[in-house]
Amino acid sequence: MAKIAERLFDAIHAEYELTAFLEEKCGEASFSSIGWDQNDDSLEVYGCVPDMRLSEEVQAYLWGEGFSRCWLNHKDDMQTYYCQDLPEYRSPQAPIA
Repeated sequence: MAKIAERLFDAIHAEYELTAFLEEKCGEASFSSIGWDQNDDSLEVYGCVPDMRLSEEVQAYLWGEGFSRCWLNHKDDMQTYYCQDLPEYRSPQAPIA
């Protein structure tokens, strides 16, 4: 098993790679940060502009990288939810309260 320092450095690089991808595809000023929840394999995107949505290309990338859900947490306190396993949540949705 890798040492803790190596695993932490790998995590930093993975977070940077994912952030750079989202900035390229969604716009650099579209969100402020990302996080994740190991319990449901979800990605959390924080500080999203109100009209930010994930294209099918971005969703396919996230699902391919092992996430099964994604929450966009908008600056106006709304959320947009995406889920790989639920077809009704695979395309851009109106924000939910």
